[in-house]
Amino acid sequence: MKSLTQFALNKAYERVEKLDDKLTYPLQVFKNKKDETKTKNIYKTLKSILLEKIENWKQYKPIRGKI
Repeated sequence: MKSLTQFALNKAYERVEKLDDKLTYPLQVFKNKKDETKTKNIYKTLKSILLEKIENWKQYKPIRGKI
């Protein structure tokens, strides 16, 4: 049973890693050189928040039923 749980956690981690790899900067970021670093920082912050919420999805399960 423990190995099955570990397998499921590894699969979930791999999915998050794949999603992280696929999320890249939109081309619009490079359009304006003056605000490029600011926009990149905002994007990195949003991306980290999204990945954190996905990893902690089980905590939101009781809330999802109420929505």
